[in-house]
Amino acid sequence: MIDRSTPRQSAHSRWPALLILSGLAALVLYTLRGVLTALENATTQRVLVTTIDMPGLNAGHLRWVVERSRALGTMLRRDDRVEPFPSVFQSGAGSIIDDQIRAGELSVQALSRQAAVEVLPAPSDWDDDTWTNLNRPQDLVDFLMRLSRSSRAGR
Repeated sequence: MIDRSTPRQSAHSRWPALLILSGLAALVLYTLRGVLTALENATTQRVLVTTIDMPGLNAGHLRWVVERSRALGTMLRRDDRVEPFPSVFQSGAGSIIDDQIRAGELSVQALSRQAAVEVLPAPSDWDDDTWTNLNRPQDLVDFLMRLSRSSRAGR
């Protein structure tokens, strides 16, 4: 989903382009290629990349990553795991992504091993729901049950 229209000047013009990718693990090449395509077509210097199957992410989470992004690419680390999404890439990161695809390294997460990509520790107050990934129908059922329990507990 790439907006090719001319960017409007507004309070939000400092935000990077937004690309939402499908989280289908079986289509890793398409996901990595999707990041590259977004960079190739970006009308901004930075591109924020997230997935549509992470319902626990909100604007505050995305803003946090964007505001701290200083390198060619920025990813987050949670515990001992690099989380490929959300991430931010400068427009110049296309060459390292293209090189990685040509080398057959098709994992978005593998970008974290590139010297030009910083991996920041995720805030400790981002709970497990932040990282929820809905890959199977049961994942959605489980997530909705947790939401229902937490909203009843908050009453």
